Amino acid sequence: MFLDSLNCLLCLLESRLRELYKTCGLCTDIVKRFLRELSELDLDKRTNIFIHSFDLVVKLSGKYDPHREEKMEMYEKFLKIYNIVRDNMSTLENALKFAVNANLLDVEMHDYRPDLSNIYDVLMRDVEILERNVKICDLIRSSRRVCYVLDNSGEHVFDIAFANMLRKDHDVILLIRERPYEIDVTRDIVEDTLERLNMRFEIVETCGRSPPILYAVKEFDEPGTLIISKGIANLEAYIDWCRGQTSPRVLFLLVAKCGPIARFLGVEKGSGVVTTSDYINFRVRTYSHDGEGRT
Repeated sequence: MFLDSLNCLLCLLESRLRELYKTCGLCTDIVKRFLRELSELDLDKRTNIFIHSFDLVVKLSGKYDPHREEKMEMYEKFLKIYNIVRDNMSTLENALKFAVNANLLDVEMHDYRPDLSNIYDVLMRDVEILERNVKICDLIRSSRRVCYVLDNSGEHVFDIAFANMLRKDHDVILLIRERPYEIDVTRDIVEDTLERLNMRFEIVETCGRSPPILYAVKEFDEPGTLIISKGIANLEAYIDWCRGQTSPRVLFLLVAKCGPIARFLGVEKGSGVVTTSDYINFRVRTYSHDGEGRT
C-alpha cells in the first residue's frame, strides 16, 4: 500500500538515484540498467520495491553497505550528544521522548532533508500521542516482555538507553535487520554501543533486509509482550503486511518526516509521534491520500 502513489515513487527514485550517484558517479550505463531492472519490479507493496531497489543499488555499485560512512558518522555524533543529555533521561517519560525525537535522523528523501543544526532542541520537544484513551507509559509498564525494533544508526543510542531503562522491570530484546539497508543500524554498531555503554542485551537479526517489525509481529504474538517499533520503514511494513491484526500489541515511535506519513497520521510534518497498532489499523481502514476518508 503506497500512502501516496506519486510522492512515494518520487521518493524511491530520488533516494536510489542519489545512492547510485554517490557510489558510482554519473555513469549513464548504470543508471539505464537500474531503471530498466526497476521497471520489472512489482509495485504492489511499498516495502518490497524499496528493499529490492536497494538490492539493485548494492548489485550495480558493488558496495555491500553504501551508507557505511554515514552510519558511523551519525553514530559518533549521537553518542556524544547522548553523553551530554543522558541526565535528562532519568524518567520513563523523558526517555521515551528522546527515543521518539531521535528519529529525526534519516537519509535525504524526496520530501525530507534532515536538519541536525538544532538537535538538542528537537530531542527535548514534546511528542504527540495519537490514541488519547491509552496511557502509553502505563501500557509499557504493564508488559512483561519488550521486543525493541531498532531503526537508524545514531538514533539507536537513545533507543538502547531507553531499552536499558525498561530492562529494570522487563525482559527486553533488540531486533535489527540482518543485512545493511540505508542507514539502519547493524549488529557490529549495536555491539560496539553496548560495549561503550557497558550494557548487555540479546540481539536478534531478522532475515535479510526485511524490516524487523515483520519478524516481531510473527514471532512474538504472546500475552504480556509489547513490540516497540522505531521509524517510518517499520511502520510502512506493518501497513503493507500486518494491518488489521488485533495482536500483538505494537507501539510505534517515529518522526513524521515526510508529507505522506504526516497526512496518514493526521499530524504536522516533522512531529514526533507515539501511536499504537490499534490506531494504525483504524487509519488504514479510513484513510485515503486524496484527502477523502473511505470505509
